[in-house]
Amino acid sequence: MDVSNAFFLDWYPCAVTIKAGKLHRDEVLRISKKIIKYSILPSGMKEEAVRWLAQADADIKAARKNLDIRIYYLSVQMSHQATEKALKALFIEKEHKMPEKTHDLIKLARKVNLPELHFESLYSLNPEWIQTRYPDALSKIPSESYGKKDAEIKLAQAREVIQWIKEQRKK
Repeated sequence: MDVSNAFFLDWYPCAVTIKAGKLHRDEVLRISKKIIKYSILPSGMKEEAVRWLAQADADIKAARKNLDIRIYYLSVQMSHQATEKALKALFIEKEHKMPEKTHDLIKLARKVNLPELHFESLYSLNPEWIQTRYPDALSKIPSESYGKKDAEIKLAQAREVIQWIKEQRKK
């Protein structure tokens, strides 16, 4: 397939134009892969992914601080939030669009192809979005339902997933 004048990458609505007269299909594909590899995202999307990951880092620090001051339910909640935001950052980077509004870590992880070995952590963290927020989600209110060990485990699980995500961004 020859292309005259321009080739438009369908993942970018404003289109990236490659001008070279006639390009062979293989050359167009090679250039397209290079563009995607170097994370040339639609305007603002790369910055948006960076913002989401920066907030994930802030949330993980908040989880640690709440653990230190023995507010365990908030530490657990922030561990969930940090994981969610990091998964969304990776989604933005991979898909070049905003993810749907969800707090479901499993759903987000499947969309970014998170390895199965991390799913045990996600299954553990996933219900915390509800359980740490609402007084009727558990037999006791959230502030009385979590201990130091709970918060330490959730924080370690969140860090494990976030570390994998950061490693993927470097590739």
